[in-house]
Amino acid sequence: MSEWFNVPLFSKNMGTNEWYRDLAIHEGRHIAQTNYMNKGTSKLLRFIFGESTQSFFNGLLFPAWYWEGDAVGLETALTYSGRGRIPYFDVISRSLSINGKKFNYHQALYGSFKMIYPNRYELGYFLTTHVKTNFGDQAWSKIINKTLQWPFTLNPFFPFSRSMRLITGATTKQIHSDTFYDLNELWAKQIENIVEDKVDVLSKKPDIITNYSFPSMGIDSTFFALRSGIDQVPTIIKLDKENEAEVEKIPSSAIIFGYHSNGYKAVWSFYEPDKRWTKLSWANLEIIDLKTNQRKVITSNKRLYNPNLSHDGEKAAAVSFSQNRNSLLTILDSKDGKILDQAEAPNQGTIMFPSWSRDGKKIVFTSQNFDGRGIYIYEINKRIFLKIKSETWEDVSRPVFYNNFIIYESPYQGIDNLLAIEINTKEEYLITSRKLGAYNPSITNSDQLLFSDYSLMGKRIVIKNLDSNNWSSIPSLVYDPVRSFQPMFDQEEGSIFDEPVPSNPYDIKPYNSFKNLFNFHSRYIFDSEFDPTLGLQSDNVLGTMSILADISYDQFKKTSNKRLNIVYKGLYPIMDFKLKKSERSETYGPYKQKLDNRNDTVKYRINEKWDEATIDIGVGIPWINKVNGINNKYFITYAGAKVISRSNSMLYYDFDKETIPKGLILENKKSAPQRDGNILPSYIEGTFISQNEAAKRDLRSSGWLLNLYVGGMPFGGLWYGEQISTRFSGNIKGLGKHHSFSLLAQYEKNDYSGNYFFPSRIKYPYGYKSFYFNNAWKAKLIYRLPLIYPDKTLLWGVSYLKRVQGKLFIDTINTDLSKDMLLSLGSGLVLDLGGFFEIVFPLSISLNYYYQPQTGNGGIQLEFE
Repeated sequence: MSEWFNVPLFSKNMGTNEWYRDLAIHEGRHIAQTNYMNKGTSKLLRFIFGESTQSFFNGLLFPAWYWEGDAVGLETALTYSGRGRIPYFDVISRSLSINGKKFNYHQALYGSFKMIYPNRYELGYFLTTHVKTNFGDQAWSKIINKTLQWPFTLNPFFPFSRSMRLITGATTKQIHSDTFYDLNELWAKQIENIVEDKVDVLSKKPDIITNYSFPSMGIDSTFFALRSGIDQVPTIIKLDKENEAEVEKIPSSAIIFGYHSNGYKAVWSFYEPDKRWTKLSWANLEIIDLKTNQRKVITSNKRLYNPNLSHDGEKAAAVSFSQNRNSLLTILDSKDGKILDQAEAPNQGTIMFPSWSRDGKKIVFTSQNFDGRGIYIYEINKRIFLKIKSETWEDVSRPVFYNNFIIYESPYQGIDNLLAIEINTKEEYLITSRKLGAYNPSITNSDQLLFSDYSLMGKRIVIKNLDSNNWSSIPSLVYDPVRSFQPMFDQEEGSIFDEPVPSNPYDIKPYNSFKNLFNFHSRYIFDSEFDPTLGLQSDNVLGTMSILADISYDQFKKTSNKRLNIVYKGLYPIMDFKLKKSERSETYGPYKQKLDNRNDTVKYRINEKWDEATIDIGVGIPWINKVNGINNKYFITYAGAKVISRSNSMLYYDFDKETIPKGLILENKKSAPQRDGNILPSYIEGTFISQNEAAKRDLRSSGWLLNLYVGGMPFGGLWYGEQISTRFSGNIKGLGKHHSFSLLAQYEKNDYSGNYFFPSRIKYPYGYKSFYFNNAWKAKLIYRLPLIYPDKTLLWGVSYLKRVQGKLFIDTINTDLSKDMLLSLGSGLVLDLGGFFEIVFPLSISLNYYYQPQTGNGGIQLEFE
């Protein structure tokens, strides 16, 4: 199943295809990939276990870069745009290449905490294209077929790489090396005649790759920009000749949804989820006064993107989307978000990147439709549109006014630079000459050009003088064949959209949600405890109902279980309904019993067996899901009740034969009807979370969690029990950058005098055995810090080590079972692994040494974080 979102992704590297057409090719390719892989071992697993297991299996065999890279290649080869034609799409690889920074296959595959390497889309596009170009358009079909022929028998560790070697003569690592060898030559040739223009750099040279985007000029020769990177969340900064000052941290969604500053204020669009429905979300606008740092959200329940403030800051222009996908140029009052004007795109397309003229009477923007992307001006008072640049497949972006010109981003000879088009004559000029790319143009009050210049260490803010008298006109732009898509494009028969698309090839019928509640798609043979199981899984297309139905066997206790779990999410409360019928077996003891009229004491254990039927009903209600800057607050409550019916209770006595006097015969089993009946536990639970967005390098995100749980027997029943449990956990920044200080505090009170035990929610410290208690409190302190970032393979490619953390901890608990507090303290190393056997599977393994001051005992414990 492929799920489409109707709002386009406002990302620079997406290309200029119409959004639904782009999705049709890209997501359609994923469907074709999945269908083609339904053979060999994959088909066998689907026959036995169903779709979920097959999908998991295929995901392990074939790396994510193949899935996404192949789809990107197809969207490029079958259209006149696509990501493969967009310079910004591969700017990370090009920046590494032309600066002589080679990277190996594993660095790109697993990623890094100290450098940015091409992601699965970029890496995959180059690798899959290299194979198609050099080994024919059937090469990938052969590789897939080979990989699916009993892969874990022929090569249990690297089946995909083995298949590539058999078909191409090269492993994945060799294909990576050959691909970037060719690309390095291509990119070196591309820039050999480029002479970069003179610019002044305003931003500092960072120690780690950092992007300075969306520059603007403030007052008193100061500048503002949005700074972001792997070591920080997006932050508005103020630049002057001496230093950088942080103004405000904002959500990372603003980088894609849109950010703009006029030098006095800044506005951004941010993602805001609905508190209940995960597929219902909003993009609202927030404004900050850069002088007072006062922030204000000016819209609610809107979908507004690419906001842009007028020069006087009184109005904002943005792109709005309705639920039926109408794209409108929207003008709002920046004080209260009131809509002042709206206009549909002149070419029935998607409006992007609006920008105000200095006098506030015009707005320039791009609009994208089936013929590509054009540039238009909207005259506000007349409510008319002027076409400045006709639709083209060029990636024209972020137009701004400058005198009688429009300056905009566009690829020239395969590199993004800033161009200018004269409004009246339509003559075009190249006004920057950069080797990697020029982005985010902004005109200062003194008519200088600010922009983001891409470098090895990310985007930097630069400034240059503007003088249109020194510009040289350029011919109409065409795509430069230096780009790597050309051979693959030649393999195809041209754009698939050159022919008319059938208007209505399929019958459209109303979807009946009731008739489609059930969609049994998978089977499983183990449950969560890895016991042998025969199970069925159903998830309907809308995601409103999930079902698990299974029969399992507990190997240790030798009992069977029948279970039916239903989760329904079609109503506002999340409803959970469980039925279970099982054979139960529990062992108690050992016990000692002094015999009447004898001096002997018998030792024994009791094995209790009974039949149990359970009805379990739960209801969850989310109350808050609110974004405030980089902070997200979430509050949800759960309430539930069970009816546990016990029957056929039997007690089996296992006596220690050595303690039984000769001649004495003891009964070894007894019926226990007094233990039959209904047990009626219920509970209510609430969880409140406040969490800040974290940078990729941060070991923990700052924030806290508060949980309250109350369980009891308000409806009576055979037995009685009660539990009150509270939990607080919090993280704050440590002494150094990316360090983290964590606190866990818990209190729990149990009453099991009525024979019913609610499972304890407190874990004992390292090295101590756990016992059920009446009262306990627990505290745990952990200090974490990053140590090194190796980016190295381990054990001949078995795994990949990205980071090593150090930690210090104190873990303590005090219960009514002991007079003294139980204390465990120590240190540990955390290994952040990227995956195993070239399968991307991030995992953090902690190796902890603990010491117990009271007992003098110590030890080493391994755990997953």
